[in-house]
Amino acid sequence: GIGSVDIEAEFQTLDGEVLNSTRFTRSSIPAHTSVAGDDLEIMVSGVSVWDEYIIVVRLEYDYYDGSAEEQSWRYQVGEWSSEHFTLKADRHWF
Repeated sequence: GIGSVDIEAEFQTLDGEVLNSTRFTRSSIPAHTSVAGDDLEIMVSGVSVWDEYIIVVRLEYDYYDGSAEEQSWRYQVGEWSSEHFTLKADRHWF
């Protein structure tokens, strides 16, 4: 399992202005557990569909032994009407 799980997702302009963000936190997630839901959905109204934007996702958590892990991903979006990204954190075997 992992603890102190913190995921933040931001929807930004190309200049870095944050248009909207959301955060998901859990004190712990047991091993072999899936966490699903709409906690990480970002709704951004009033934004032009003709511009390009950046989605930034940051993941931080602690291993059971107390060591910390931090990862982040950046995706540029905007050329298509629909885009899908699948994020996978690096696996660490002990």
